[in-house]
Amino acid sequence: MDTFKWGIIGLGKIAHKFASDLGWVEGASLHAVASRSEERSQAFATKYGVLHSYGTYQGILASGIDAVYIATP
Repeated sequence: MDTFKWGIIGLGKIAHKFASDLGWVEGASLHAVASRSEERSQAFATKYGVLHSYGTYQGILASGIDAVYIATP
């Protein structure tokens, strides 16, 4: 089975919920995250074991993800 690679843009409260719940989805992985803040992105990636973190929204789109969850207002 191939892994479906997810990304998250915007790393607030709902993004944390999505990242936690994604662990229950067979064949899915959180591959990349992005925030306007590089520090926030790195902290989120560390917490959830994400391979790629970006301090810009453009960076995540070139990271090889299959889908992106946009968690911004």
